[in-house]
Amino acid sequence: MEVDAETIADASDVLGKVRADVTAGCTVRLEVARKKSESAGTDGLFGALGGAQGISAFIAKHFENIQADPRIMHFFTGAKLEGMKLPVETFMASLFGGAGGDTQRPPGK
Repeated sequence: MEVDAETIADASDVLGKVRADVTAGCTVRLEVARKKSESAGTDGLFGALGGAQGISAFIAKHFENIQADPRIMHFFTGAKLEGMKLPVETFMASLFGGAGGDTQRPPGK
């Protein structure tokens, strides 16, 4: 795709004028999220997601969607799919502030 030099110059000019506003908006949202995370901690996020039951329900729905998608379903079949659920649930729970962690491999592996 070719874009003429005048269009590039116009776009650069416009973006240059709004860059500070965009950057300030991102900085404000990041700061609000940081403060919210500090006050609620990761327990707040884990709880907001429904705790272990919420994570489990999300993963179950995710795997249902995988099995229903003809583009990728052949990669995830039978025992292979079932064997992935618990490690994924454990990882997601840990990621969002719940107890647990990767119990599938020893540390450093």
